[in-house]
Amino acid sequence: MTQIGLAIFLIICYEIFVYLKFFKLLRLNLVIYKKLFSNIFDNSLSDKKKEILIFKISKKLFLVSLKIIVILILMVLIFYLLSLYFLNIINFTLSIIGFLFSIIVIFLYKYLKVLICKIII
Repeated sequence: MTQIGLAIFLIICYEIFVYLKFFKLLRLNLVIYKKLFSNIFDNSLSDKKKEILIFKISKKLFLVSLKIIVILILMVLIFYLLSLYFLNIINFTLSIIGFLFSIIVIFLYKYLKVLICKIII
């Protein structure tokens, strides 16, 4: 029964990651960090201009980081709710068999999703 719960959790997480473009947010976060550090260590800018740029970049970084945190909290909340129904899901998820099961489920789901989309279109 815990395998079904883990499969449900993985499919929901996969769809949330794809729908909310989680990995794009992570890349954007890294780009903003690079821009922030380049502005901090740029000696050609005046201090006043640096303050304004750093404030704008920090605001962007805060919003992107907040989106990432909200997505991760959503994942934890879904896992918690599933763990109330499927009692041993935490133990199964942290085991080697659960880890291998997770990888297999994600690859199968992704493959079947692509296959179904090709058949329909």
